[in-house]
Amino acid sequence: MSSSQLVGRAAELTVGEAALRRALDGDPEQATPVLFVAGEAGIGKSRLLEVLLDRARQADAVTACGRCLEHGGEIRPLAAMSEILADLGEEVDTSTLAPAEALARLFDRARTSLRTASARGAVVVAVEDLHWSDRTTRTLLAELVRTRGLGRMLLIGTYRSDELHRRHPLLPFLADLEHAVRPERIDLVPLDEAEVVELGSAILDRPIGAGRGRELARRSGGNPFYAEELLAVDVSTRIPAGVSHVILARSRSLEPDALACLQAASVLAPPIYPAALQITSGLATLRYRRAVDVLCRERFLIDDEVGFRFRHELVREVFLDGLLPGERAELFARAAQALEEHRPERRGEIARLYANAAQLPQALAAAVQAAAAAGSIGASAEAVEHYGRAIDLWDRVDGPAGRTGVSHLRLLRSAAQAADLARDFDVAVELATRAVDEARAAGDPFEEGGALLELSGYLWDASAPGMHEAIERAMAVLPSEPLTVERIRLEVRSAMNRAFAGDGAAADLALAAAAQRAAELDERGVEATARAHVGYGRVLLGDEQALRNLTDGLHVAQSIDDGTAGTLIAINLTHALVSLGRFRDAAELYDDGVAFNERHGYADTRGILFQGNVLDALEALGWWEAAAGVMDDIGRRLSPETMHRWASAFLGWTQIQIHRGHYAEAASTYRRGLEMWQTGYYSGDQLPAGSGLIELAAAGVIEPIDPAAVEMWLDELQPDQASLDARLVATAARHLVPPVTSAEHSRTLDMIIGWIARLRRMRAEFVQVPPVLDAWLSQADAEVAEADGDMGADRWAGQVTAWAHLECEYLAGYARFRQADALLRTGGGRSAGDRATATGLLRMAWRTASALGADPLCRDVQDLARRARLRIEEDNANSVPAPTEPSPFGLTARELEVLRLVNDGRSNGEIGTKLFINTKTASVHVSNILQRLGASNRIEAAAIARRHRLVDR
Repeated sequence: MSSSQLVGRAAELTVGEAALRRALDGDPEQATPVLFVAGEAGIGKSRLLEVLLDRARQADAVTACGRCLEHGGEIRPLAAMSEILADLGEEVDTSTLAPAEALARLFDRARTSLRTASARGAVVVAVEDLHWSDRTTRTLLAELVRTRGLGRMLLIGTYRSDELHRRHPLLPFLADLEHAVRPERIDLVPLDEAEVVELGSAILDRPIGAGRGRELARRSGGNPFYAEELLAVDVSTRIPAGVSHVILARSRSLEPDALACLQAASVLAPPIYPAALQITSGLATLRYRRAVDVLCRERFLIDDEVGFRFRHELVREVFLDGLLPGERAELFARAAQALEEHRPERRGEIARLYANAAQLPQALAAAVQAAAAAGSIGASAEAVEHYGRAIDLWDRVDGPAGRTGVSHLRLLRSAAQAADLARDFDVAVELATRAVDEARAAGDPFEEGGALLELSGYLWDASAPGMHEAIERAMAVLPSEPLTVERIRLEVRSAMNRAFAGDGAAADLALAAAAQRAAELDERGVEATARAHVGYGRVLLGDEQALRNLTDGLHVAQSIDDGTAGTLIAINLTHALVSLGRFRDAAELYDDGVAFNERHGYADTRGILFQGNVLDALEALGWWEAAAGVMDDIGRRLSPETMHRWASAFLGWTQIQIHRGHYAEAASTYRRGLEMWQTGYYSGDQLPAGSGLIELAAAGVIEPIDPAAVEMWLDELQPDQASLDARLVATAARHLVPPVTSAEHSRTLDMIIGWIARLRRMRAEFVQVPPVLDAWLSQADAEVAEADGDMGADRWAGQVTAWAHLECEYLAGYARFRQADALLRTGGGRSAGDRATATGLLRMAWRTASALGADPLCRDVQDLARRARLRIEEDNANSVPAPTEPSPFGLTARELEVLRLVNDGRSNGEIGTKLFINTKTASVHVSNILQRLGASNRIEAAAIARRHRLVDR
């Protein structure tokens, strides 16, 4: 009782075809087009999708379609993705992979397959029933549509809009894609009466008549599926208006065996395997075959290649809801037993069926098995749900450990690992903490130490305090004999913490011993990690051999494909390179490092720290558009809440925002960095966010920073943090020294000079002093000298050279601006040679700032050039001066500049210094202004200027 004709959807089909055309004609590098088809159950979403897929195939596009599956509240993870990959000819064997690798490998395979197909032509990927999608599938889809190189792929998703309550998990996914790619959306509405008549006539292949059509439209409410069902039982029959009654009325003619088979099918999730259906129905073979033939002939069931499915999910729902409690429990139990015998891999469905049958021991065992199975394919979010069910059932079953083969403690640890991989970091910390407490209560030091080690990692991923304490507690309780891998990993983590805290000698001894012990157990990844970090403290002091050890360790970890070791070493290597000022070397590790992290499932957790270190390098190099690309990539993968968690990793990007004048965006990130430092997340005593906080305070975005706060941040200066500290000191010297007239001027200046002296004394501890440290120290010297009235253009000339040598484009441009300013102020701006040199410097600084989008520096350069009457714009014979509006009161541009300074309360001498003119000339300008404004004094002139908006208030 269905029609091949698509009725009443001309406008919707036009929208769908336009989306398809964008994929057919699109550029592979453009954003992936996305189309959502929404509407109530039975409204025709699948029918419209079938037409669009058929049109795509006619246009020689590759198509792949997958259905999200749900049955009785149980969602099968990755069902749609498995079908899509199968349509693309891909099979992914994740059985030998770790859970984190499994998801990463699945995404990598899907991305590669779609990118390859997209390079040859258009690809249409359809996902039906997104309202039943699992979180892992939604994550994969969100990442795929943001992947570059898939501009010729069209993603079509269908979902029931009437099921999306305000807490439905699909809503954040839809909002995320709305923000990222702005998808097209088709909202299917009911057919009108004429369209229902047309549909009915097409189904019956004859006109149905106006009266019958009117009744059909009234009873179906314009829903095509309801209309089909009503026609199947004859619309003239007096039946209740509810669709369930419509469907049940059509089943009245079924024989008892067919009805029993239909009820059995309603408790099984699609695809419904024939052997499982027969066992659940309880019918003998011959009677079962006859019943199935009737159900397929009457179009209750559809016979797919792999099994049966209901023609429409509403039919299944109606029969499932119609079962009596006793019937339901019996069918659930038989269905679970049938799947255990014929489809044991469907553990999640088996667990649900046993739970619904109130057979709790079997439900517990199946839930544990389902959790492990989901984790093995990378469906960590679904594994967490199964583990949660198992934890809830544990105390309701006699002898649960014997039935599941695991202890409650191991169940908690496995659940915590799954939650961490699913990015439910708070849940992971909570479960791991419970495991630690349970192990301690049981008096098992091996379990307690192992659980503490795992907890430390989850705390790290959660950007939460307590990581270091968990490691030290584990060291105290986990026995060193007999030798275990967990103990060696713990020793490596503890030793690295000591290295980061400045106890390099003890750390090196511990790491060397751990490396030897790892070799004894043939744990190559742990060994590589330990050997790489021997001498790590000396890496930050410029020891080239120690740096080579770290680089070699990364190569070893990557060669053996150890994700944990490779990610950790890459994080610390890029941090070291940035600390040493080897910014280009750090940036060049990016592509391979990100691919490695993605492959091993760390891209969205600790791999973020690797990207954060590279952001620091990109900020220094002036590769800010590349940094924007990194942030786009991170933003596509992380939710706003997770981005907030990892705010401390994005300080390089936030510094770029400050350079560009985007102060509001930068402030929230820096506040988060300050919060993390105050709660003890950082292992060191210095504050990475300090420089940015000072700059934000100077811009008036946050409360002023007191020099005493900086003194606290620098409380325990360490040589391995010297470059970062020197930048902080230079920034403080620039912004925190009060005017000479202030009583605090000398005290603050002496405090900063003391900081610089302490940093200079540390140079003796370096194996090789990194040029970046000397560059920041000399910049701090220049700032101090200028704050004390000693204008030194030569100092800033040296800074230009230093920053250019380090390839720090922005800082070199900033130094050119400061050199020009010093030249002009030293000679009053009147020396022809100085003015020519300053013009060249400002022109180069302006080019740099303009290219980078550094608006504050652009404004400073232009303001200085205007005040000094220097022309820095590039010569262009074809340029036409822009017309200027006449100034009120006939004031010249120069007089307006003087008036602004009068409004600021500046004396004639201060005006002359600011505008590079002598005091007498400034006095003449002021007199002319008073005359033109008709003001008797400077105060009245300022009031007139504000009233007529000639100056800012």
